Amino acid sequence: MKKLLHTFLLLIVCMGKLFAQDPQLSQFYASPLYLNPAFVGSAMSPRIIANYRNQWSAIGGSYNTAMFSADHYIDGINSGVGILLVNDSQGLGKLQTNSVSALYSYQLKITQNNYLRAGFQGGYTSKKLNTQSLTFGDQYTNAGFDNTITSADNDILKAANRNLLDLSAGLMAYGSHYWLGGAVHHLNKPSQSFFSTGTDVLPMKISVQAG
Repeated sequence: MKKLLHTFLLLIVCMGKLFAQDPQLSQFYASPLYLNPAFVGSAMSPRIIANYRNQWSAIGGSYNTAMFSADHYIDGINSGVGILLVNDSQGLGKLQTNSVSALYSYQLKITQNNYLRAGFQGGYTSKKLNTQSLTFGDQYTNAGFDNTITSADNDILKAANRNLLDLSAGLMAYGSHYWLGGAVHHLNKPSQSFFSTGTDVLPMKISVQAG
């Protein structure tokens, strides 16, 4: 146990840069459409799912995420269709993210008991920053806190809302006793910067699933 702890601390010290992006669920298989668009229609019948996450609720500035999805498999065209809604609130609502996505999958029969499923997702995401609840370094002066709007605040206020198109895709192979899938989210790496000259893009997220 002591050796494991030392290894973990060493990894933290050596880590030069960290990246964080999408909300993550501890019970991620309870939201299959959010995990991989190839899961659309995988229930082979109408399906409705609702998820809710409240992270670090005991401290201020918690993270709240709500999701709703519905999908259905259309046997006549070997296809699944679905919709995914996500609401994410960070820091007591300082940063709000809302997205709506349409999903489609096509199932191809390879052999008698083996299938390949390809899924696609197109979404529209809106990010909103509540600048009224933020403070900036140049507001803290020798005379105390200055509540006037700062130059930094003005720059953000020019683009306090950000709307972006988000594209994702996934594959899944499955048979009678196995399934294996992978997904790539944010294929187009959309810009999520609140600044007009910002280069903060949403990096691609790659995931693998198996069972």
